[in-house]
Amino acid sequence: MARVIERTPDAGFDPNDRKFAALAKRERILAVNAMDRDWLDKRTVLAANGIRVEFLCGCDAARRFAV
Repeated sequence: MARVIERTPDAGFDPNDRKFAALAKRERILAVNAMDRDWLDKRTVLAANGIRVEFLCGCDAARRFAV
């Protein structure tokens, strides 16, 4: 797993979340995200690296984080 994490894109992605992205990439499974904005902000980088993410709360940041 450590080698996969090293190959997982950094690009400012939260280091604590990289293990989940690495697992999704290694196992070729869908990563599911509810509210972590890092995943939304980096969705293009993740997709370019073969990491598929489903956003449970959608991709409209204005709606997700409106108070």
